[in-house]
Amino acid sequence: MSILAVAASLGLAALPVLLWVHSKSNGEEPGQRANQITWIAALVLGAGAALGTLEAISTTVSTWIDLPSNEWLSSFCLGLLAGLTMYLSIWVALFRLAATVHRWSFRLPPEHEASWREKLIVEVCVLLAMVFGLAFAGLVGHATTTIGLPVWAVLPLVVAILPLYQTFALPWLTYLRAPRLTSRNIANVEAWLANLRLERGLPAFHVRIQEGRIANAFATAGLGAHLVVIGGGLLERMSHSQLCAVLAHEVAHVVKRHVPRLVLPLTILGTWLHVLCVISFANPLFDRDGPLFMAAGAALAGAFAGLFVVALPGFFMRRMEFQADRLAVEMLGDGELLVDALTKLAELNKQPLDARSWSHPTIQARIDAIRALAPNTPG
Repeated sequence: MSILAVAASLGLAALPVLLWVHSKSNGEEPGQRANQITWIAALVLGAGAALGTLEAISTTVSTWIDLPSNEWLSSFCLGLLAGLTMYLSIWVALFRLAATVHRWSFRLPPEHEASWREKLIVEVCVLLAMVFGLAFAGLVGHATTTIGLPVWAVLPLVVAILPLYQTFALPWLTYLRAPRLTSRNIANVEAWLANLRLERGLPAFHVRIQEGRIANAFATAGLGAHLVVIGGGLLERMSHSQLCAVLAHEVAHVVKRHVPRLVLPLTILGTWLHVLCVISFANPLFDRDGPLFMAAGAALAGAFAGLFVVALPGFFMRRMEFQADRLAVEMLGDGELLVDALTKLAELNKQPLDARSWSHPTIQARIDAIRALAPNTPG
């Protein structure tokens, strides 16, 4: 079975589900189960597109492109090609396509309200980071083999490029010039944050608004300061106390430095282990003829991804959320304020309190843990 046949099979398997969801949707936010099923179908479609893109790039390179004879220049060019391949197959064909198709299926408006110029800047930054990042990694790999070190010695550097860029650089490029809280006339929330900075001597951080209907928030790190991004859907539909509670939780991530100390190392470690296991155990199956070997290799690679890229980081990230909740309660002085915000967050996202996530505990588990901190709190 050729790669193009596998790609077409994945697309044909996912398309009926997506078309059916689109025919039944009315533009409202979906329920949890419908959302999960549609995401799976969208990712299957994206995976088919990614495989087709890889096959097209491979054919083009083998037919039309000759690498230079100089080994250093050849390593650099291979890195450029690998970065371009990653951008087109993983970023565009898999992730971007899956996200677009998912929202199309539910007739939802774009997730981010950004101009074409802003979107183009982000895409160019992603492309340049992948292309030149992997080109640099190619040079380092060549230098490593030249002095006799094994390939696995530099594999963490190659693996780290995309997580490092997505975790640290891309959010800053996307949201640094986004609106601030003062632009939404919620000066009371801004004043509360300012007082919190002074009282607790918090690390430097900036708060920006993610325009659109996003009912979520996140925090990331940077070289000189941290970044907290809050979705426009929360600003429009949450009360002052609920917004303060959400921001307290994100600021707690900043204080604990969870992203640089936990999230990033776990992501790099998990991806590195995944790559090593795919090279060692799944790749030999792809080298053998027959659809059963190809299917077994794909299943094994998927199992390694689930174990090392999802389960391993998720185990620690769920505990990280409990830590942030505890510190947020300390900042707020009342656990029920955070309980109220979490309940509202679940309501806005149409998420049951007992809904599970690979990276977060259930809302109910977080509420129970918060109330266990203060036994005398009502409820």
